[in-house]
Amino acid sequence: MACRRVAILGRADSVHIMRWVRGLSERGLEVRLISFGGTAIDGIDTAILPRHGWFSYLQQAARATRLVREFRADLVHAHYSVGHWLLGMRSKVHPFVVSAWGTDVVELAGRPLRRWLVRRILRQADHVTATSRYLADQTTALEGSVAGKLTTIPFGVAVPAITPPLPAYPLRLAFIKHHRPRYAPEVALEAVGLVRGQGHDVSLSLAGQGPMTEQLKKRAAQLALDKAVTFPGWVDPGDMSAFLARHHAIVMPSRRESFGVAVLEAAALGRPAITSNVGGIAEVARRGETALIVPADNVSDLAEAIIKLATDPQLLQQLGDNAHSFVRSHYTWDRSLDMMTSLYDRLVHGAR
Repeated sequence: MACRRVAILGRADSVHIMRWVRGLSERGLEVRLISFGGTAIDGIDTAILPRHGWFSYLQQAARATRLVREFRADLVHAHYSVGHWLLGMRSKVHPFVVSAWGTDVVELAGRPLRRWLVRRILRQADHVTATSRYLADQTTALEGSVAGKLTTIPFGVAVPAITPPLPAYPLRLAFIKHHRPRYAPEVALEAVGLVRGQGHDVSLSLAGQGPMTEQLKKRAAQLALDKAVTFPGWVDPGDMSAFLARHHAIVMPSRRESFGVAVLEAAALGRPAITSNVGGIAEVARRGETALIVPADNVSDLAEAIIKLATDPQLLQQLGDNAHSFVRSHYTWDRSLDMMTSLYDRLVHGAR
């Protein structure tokens, strides 16, 4: 029996959650999203619960359970946050699916209580999904019992048949991550400063925001990069394709990455990445074929890779073409939806 009604537990203000609930709805499923915080998503049955700290999950548990049961869901799927996972477990509705996104599994070593809680939830889930093989391995290492009930379902992207033309040189790079230490925006900034110091006309758009934004702006001024480095802020998901099309490549010198959706978003438009060799990036970026890959926290190696693209338009074009072909073959959004809906049907059929 096919799954027809699915209750999603996750943050309504997450771009990824928005895409999942809309995509599933477009596939004909009835979806109810239950979220702590955020705003209702147009066209989606959305229940927003108040969030005032971690204890909100416990305070709202009964209400969340009631919302799931009243919906008569065929399946409950909790995404990312340990709090939403906990609510899914408390609802006692099966099949119960948990999706690991990255920090919820990887960054637990120093938090014994949370580690214990996550392991307990993973054991009680009927099935677990991870966005990459790397994250699947990390999840299995945390809780070995999930090995027989874990599926890797990547977060695919929309891929146009024809990519937009590359802009004219000089080289324009884009950074599209949070301004947080784990994503190393300061490494990208320092590398561009080094490249320009060697006489290469390269510019950088440090899109996004975060606790490091003001620090980055001050450093850009110190390096006399005021005209070469811009801070456009958050880019609306609907504007991301147009934003990336105005650049030649993305730069992503992250210290930690469970997957690397930004690499795929750029590749879909024929834009290669210069990225670090951490976590799950190797699954979405092929060294020397679709991307240039450098060690994390290495400004000089990143600068050298930037110079390669700044001085070799043919290399840039070839990497971009290869990247587009790669993502079109392996990481389309339709393929991700196919995998998720097939998993739902399989689990619901088994439960019935």
